[in-house]
Parts: sequence; C-alpha cells; structure tokens
Amino acid sequence: MGKQIVTACLLGYNGSIFAYGQTGSGKTHTIQGSNSDAERGLLPRSFEFLFKEIGKIQAKHSLKKTASVSKGIHARVSDCLYKHDIFSDVRVVGIAFEVKCSYVEIYNETIFDLLEGFGQKLQIREDRGQTFLEGCTETHVASLKEV
Repeated sequence: MGKQIVTACLLGYNGSIFAYGQTGSGKTHTIQGSNSDAERGLLPRSFEFLFKEIGKIQAKHSLKKTASVSKGIHARVSDCLYKHDIFSDVRVVGIAFEVKCSYVEIYNETIFDLLEGFGQKLQIREDRGQTFLEGCTETHVASLKEV
C-alpha cells in the first residue's frame, strides 16, 4: 500500500496515509511502529522507499542531491524504475523534488495539527477543486532523518 502511494507522489500527485479504527486498535503502532528496525511502521517504511527512489532517479540522471524547493523545470517521474525509463529518449534538463510533510489527528470530529501541538485545531477548506486543511503545518524534508 505505501509503495503505491509513494509511486503516485513521484508522478506528481499528493499522497496521504490514513488509519481509521477504534481507540486502542493499533492505528498509531501501524503508522509509526516502534524503534526496532523490524517493527517500523508504514510511514517510516514509505519515506525510506520515497527517498531511495528519489536517490535512484537523481543518480541515473546525474542530478543534484537535493530535495529542496526549486522553481526549475518539474518533470513527472513515471514508474521508470520498474518497467521502462520515460527519460531514455529525452535529454533531462531538470527534475525538482519537493517533499513536504504534515501530521494530523482526527479525534471526536476535530482535526489537530500534531506538528504544531495538540492545541491547534484545523478546518477543512476547498479552493479551486483542491481540498486542504487550513493552517496545517507543512514541513519541507530532504532526507529520512528529517522526517
């Protein structure tokens, strides 16, 4: 499941991993896991896969080793690492990766921003067909360690 979402992110789509269930059913453990490598959760495994794939693409096309925000040419990256290389017949001018994270909890129909503390309540908004959480903290990350 995580790999499919990450692959979609590499194509330029937003990705979201959502856990739903009763209190005490293991949602947090499923998402975060524990400190042991064997019991990592879905998020650490997904981010590890994401940054490995970004690294492969950057190495293959001799790109700068950065995932910072760029106003350069953005190219959608297909499943080139699995079936074919969409860039094989084209000269790659630039690919910019922008990885932003937010972390929220929905409890009793109230949305909380977990990166800003438990006091920050959020509202769902829609603008030009895009649904978002107004005021939600989004943090740019460039490596697995920053997550």
